[in-house]
This record gives sequence, structure tokens and C-alpha cells, in this order.
Amino acid sequence: MIIFEDVDATFIKVSATDESEYIKLHHYFSIPIPGIEHSQLFKAGLMDGAKKFLNANGYLLWGLKQKAIDYLKSEDIAYQDNTTPIISDFDVKDFMEFYSKLDLPFKPYKHQLEGVLVCLREKRILPLMCTGSGKSIVIYLLCRYAIQRKLKVLLLVPSISLVYQMSGDFRDYFYAKENRILEQIENCNDDIEILTLNKELETIYQNRKDLNCESIEEHIHLIFGGQDKHSDKLVKISTRDSLSIGQNRVDEDYFKDIDMFIGDEIHRAAASTTSEIIKCCNKSYNNDSMYKIGMTGSLSTNVIDNLLIEGMIGSVKSIIKMRELIDL
Repeated sequence: MIIFEDVDATFIKVSATDESEYIKLHHYFSIPIPGIEHSQLFKAGLMDGAKKFLNANGYLLWGLKQKAIDYLKSEDIAYQDNTTPIISDFDVKDFMEFYSKLDLPFKPYKHQLEGVLVCLREKRILPLMCTGSGKSIVIYLLCRYAIQRKLKVLLLVPSISLVYQMSGDFRDYFYAKENRILEQIENCNDDIEILTLNKELETIYQNRKDLNCESIEEHIHLIFGGQDKHSDKLVKISTRDSLSIGQNRVDEDYFKDIDMFIGDEIHRAAASTTSEIIKCCNKSYNNDSMYKIGMTGSLSTNVIDNLLIEGMIGSVKSIIKMRELIDL
């Protein structure tokens, strides 16, 4: 029998009452490394040329548990799952009440709202949304939801330009409706219409108070280059290089209080610095506030990279494909 037990938000522990069954599972998660035949170490017989996802200590990436169970079922091997399931306290009715107070400058598409709902329900998820489908509004809604609940978010993006772009998008989503109304008031000569517009403004300001976010800047901290990496603000937007673990960077404890990790362009996460950061966002995974979300338009063609990303984050869920977006 194979036994699965809790470790943390990154790994589960695998043990067995029958060593032969454990060896079978170990072989299943030993994936040949493409091109390894050209390696001098492989040629010299110093390595077997496989990436082992079930390591020598019996640790398996959390997101690969279901693949392990599916394999055991196919081989008619008994298993016992002692891990604590992730239980989401997400309520659609509460979310829609929250959503109605956001005062967005436009109505998100159905697939964008679906992306948000999937993330909040599943908590550990890789939503696939093709290029151009509006991932930034999905990320904004997730961050606003976290701000309302006073959850700490780490949003990891691939480049400094995307740090600026994401923060700029956040400001646009937050202030566009207010700015439009202010401009209408400035250009309006009708006292009754001005009164109506001012009431709309009052509603916007009250909604912001209700959602714990009277200005977006008070909750967003940007990290790049020489910027201070420490802040009491709830949402940190950073490149992976700015938070690389090691000398003169940050240590693992920096990530211990993160409630929600969001990785943009997560298909690049197989890079060592990104994967180490994800692994360090490691609150106990039966904590209801622990989210790991990976946004991407497509996964890698490399099987090992895909297994690593899925293992660190969670299951893959297709939200919208390019053909569907073109039709839309």
C-alpha cells in the first residue's frame, strides 16, 4: 500500500508498506531528460539521465498527487490518502456582492469572470488563458478580493516593464470610472446632472471604503532594481530576479506570510529562481487563506517543465483558447 501524508504547501510525503510498489511509483515519476545523451556525466555513467519527481526522501510535489493516484489505480495498487484536502470557503453570492462594488470601467467578459471564480474556488490552479484574453483584469480582481480580506499577495511577473504595466493597469481599473465622472462634471452646465454625477461619485467612494481600498496605491508595493523589498502593503508586485534567494537578496522567511501567490507567465516558472520562490510560499496548505495561482497562455512543450509547474502550483484548467477568443 502507498501512503500519502501532509508535509507543507509544496510537498507531500510518500511511503509504502511494500517496497516493490514504491519502486514502481518512483519509476513512474522518473522522466528522461531530453538531450541528456549528450551530457558527459551521462556518457560516463555518473547519472541515469532522468528527472526524479519522487525524491530519495519520499517527497513528491503537492500538485502531482492526483497523477500518482491515477497511476496507482491503473496498476491496481492500494493507496491511503492521509493528506488534508484544501477546503475553500469561497461563496459565489459573497463574491458577486463584492464584485458589484468594484466600479470597474467596463464589464469583464464571461471567460474573465470564469477565470477569477475558478481560481478562488480551486485555490491551487493553473488557468490557461490565451494571449490577448485579458489576464490582467483577472489578476486585478484576485488582488482586490485579497485586499478586501486583508490577505498578503505576491504577484510575480517576468520583467520590470511588466511590473510597471501591471501597476498601471491596476490604476486604470481603479480610477477610470471616477476620472470619467469628474471630467463630465467639469464639462457640465446642468445643475441637476451635476448633482446626479456627484451622487455617483459618493457611491464610488463608499464602495471603496466597504472593500477596504480607498486608494489602490496604499495597497500596492512595486519591487525592482534597488527598491525596498519589505513593505506592510498587502500586494507586492515583483520580478523573480528582484527576489532571488541568496546572497544580498531575500531569505526563505520573506515568503512565509504570503497568503496568495500569483505567477504571471507561469510557463517560465521552471527557471530555478522562480521555482524556488514558489516553493518558499509555503504556508500549511490546509490553511484556508493559502492560494497558489499560475497564469499563462500556454504551457511549455517540455514535459519535465510542465510537471514541475503543475507540481508546484496545481491542476491545469483551460479557460479560453485562441480559436474561442477569435470567435468572440
